[in-house]
This record gives sequence, C-alpha cells and structure tokens, in this order.
Amino acid sequence: MNKSGKSFPNSFLFSVMLLAAAIGSFAAFAEPAEAGFFDRIQDIYEAPDKLEALESKYEEATDELQRQTETFLQEKTELLEKNDAMMMQNEQLAGRNEALAEQNRALLERMQILEERQERRAELTRKLAYGAGAVLGLFLLYVLSVRFWRFLAWRRQRQMGGGA
Repeated sequence: MNKSGKSFPNSFLFSVMLLAAAIGSFAAFAEPAEAGFFDRIQDIYEAPDKLEALESKYEEATDELQRQTETFLQEKTELLEKNDAMMMQNEQLAGRNEALAEQNRALLERMQILEERQERRAELTRKLAYGAGAVLGLFLLYVLSVRFWRFLAWRRQRQMGGGA
C-alpha cells in the first residue's frame, strides 16, 4: 500500500481502463479507412496526371518568379540609374554651392573694403570740417582782434588829444 491508502495495482488498473475508454471513444467517432486494393491501383494510375498538374503549377510558379525577378531587376536598374543621376546632380549642386560660397566671400571682402573706405572718407570729411572750422575761427578771431586793436588805437588817439 502507498500513502494514500490505495494499493498500487488498483490505481494502475483504473488508469489503464480510463485510457482504454478514452481511446475507444475517439475510435468510435473516426471514419474507417477505405483504401482498398483498387483504390491504391487507381491512385497509382492517377499519379502521372497529378504529377503533370504539379509540374504545370511548378512551371507557372517558375514563370511567375522569373517575371517578378525580371521586374525586380528592371526596377533595381532604374533605381540605380536614378541614384547615379541624383549623385551627379548633388555633385553639380555641391560645386555650384562652393562657387556661390566663394562669390559670397569675395563680396563680403569687397563690402568690408567699401565700409573701410566710407569710414576713412567720413573721418577725412570730419577732419576737413574741423580744420575749416578752426581756420574760419582763427580768421574771425583775427578780424575781431584787428577791429579791437583799431578801436583801442582810435581811443588812445582821442584821449591824447589828437582826435576829431
């Protein structure tokens, strides 16, 4: 006896009987095989027809695969040509961009030179204006100082008694 209190042979027999009942119930629902001698002979004679059908399907599949392969290769060739054309176009555009960048650098240098010239011209104009203002101021100072000197000379002559 085992721990559950049942004997080993009884539980084993019960399991075998349960298994046999399950197999019997599956067998009751299964259809009987009807592959007799004549059916086998008929299958043997129909095998070439089935083989021909399989061969035609194989050929159709092979032809379809060949067409798909050709289409794929044609598309691949077209894509490679487009890719090459785009690469050439990109190279041309890169060269054009480089030329435009060089033109931009040259124009920036010319602008800087022109700005420097404008600044120097503006500085020269300021210096000339200051210089002209200084000369004009000195001239006015000279004129005023001569007038003032004449006025003082006239006044001295008047005080000394010689004036009219």
